Amino acid sequence: MVALLLLAAAALVGVVPRAVAIAYFVASGVSLVLYGWDKAAAGRGAWRTPEKTLHLFDLLGGWPGALIAQQQFRHKTAKTSFQAMFWVTVVVNVAVAGWLLWADGVPAPKDATASACPAGPGRLFQATNSSTAWNANRHPIMLRRSA
Repeated sequence: MVALLLLAAAALVGVVPRAVAIAYFVASGVSLVLYGWDKAAAGRGAWRTPEKTLHLFDLLGGWPGALIAQQQFRHKTAKTSFQAMFWVTVVVNVAVAGWLLWADGVPAPKDATASACPAGPGRLFQATNSSTAWNANRHPIMLRRSA
């Protein structure tokens, strides 16, 4: 729940695109429903949702809803192998989302202008092949090169 609230707040202030926040909310809703259906099916002895399907939606951004569902329905919380893979999907999702969102530079506050930043509107700095980038006040920022 905290992750979704932080994501919503980040989208409201313009740090994260609103489409990303909406995608996480939708994927979380789908995951929550899938976990609920799977728990109900387990109680009835009916066809179960495959764990691969649950993990796929977790990986695609539904992990906040899955975490809520696990606690609310007391479902898949005691199975160690499932929990291990669940947390792997969370780490991979957060790492990939972070890389995609920040690879082109750190988003600036909404009031940043094109004239204030050589990287363009909405960016504090733009990483380049050189070792220097620029912040919104046109001050150089020295970057460390990775091997």
